[in-house]
Amino acid sequence: MSRNPKSLLLVFIQALMLIYLFLSSPVLPSSLLPGIFLVAGISLALWATWCMRITTIQITADVAPDSNLVTDGPYEFIRHPMYVAVLLVGVGLLLNYFSSLRLFALTLLLIDFIIKADYEESLLGKFFSKGYADYQKKTKKFIPFIY
Repeated sequence: MSRNPKSLLLVFIQALMLIYLFLSSPVLPSSLLPGIFLVAGISLALWATWCMRITTIQITADVAPDSNLVTDGPYEFIRHPMYVAVLLVGVGLLLNYFSSLRLFALTLLLIDFIIKADYEESLLGKFFSKGYADYQKKTKKFIPFIY
């Protein structure tokens, strides 16, 4: 586990927001739209996990010493599919039971992921040097072809 305070703080905020979103309402979708977001998020997470090979997954932004740059599967289109997957699930949970406090939690989670992605990319850029810069030019951060 990381001892990097920045990484640990980002994961702590992420965990708090996710715990709140999951515990503050029913998890099973009450209608089609939340269900679509939940299934999309879970499917994307499973696909990204499969492509990363489960042994290389970390919850912190720190790069493991034996890391390989994954560029296939969803990583061919976006650099942070796991973050997107969690956000899709969060949107599904919010749509399932809307409240302004839950919207605030999801917004904090989004901000946390943006900061975490930027930090992670700076670390990946140092670790993989030119290879990561080339990968960044070919892909978007969160939304294929847009951002």
